[in-house]
Amino acid sequence: MIVNRDRPWHWVLGRSSRSKMGSLAVVLEKDVSELRAANEKQKQTRTRSRRQVPAEEGLCVQEAFQLITKRIKNQPWTIYGVHIYG
Repeated sequence: MIVNRDRPWHWVLGRSSRSKMGSLAVVLEKDVSELRAANEKQKQTRTRSRRQVPAEEGLCVQEAFQLITKRIKNQPWTIYGVHIYG
């Protein structure tokens, strides 16, 4: 194939190559959007996990332990594909 410097690269490629490049672009665009969505979900998860008890109220160790265990007991757990509720 002879490369003509006056034409854009996609004109130099044959039709089949252009269609393959177009298909590749669609796949890459989909992958990028999925990665961005996953990244956004991780950001939200990190933000949610930073909840703190306000300093004015204060909790003793026993109260904090009870709150944590209560929260853990209400969350479903999956072990080997079986859902377990605490």
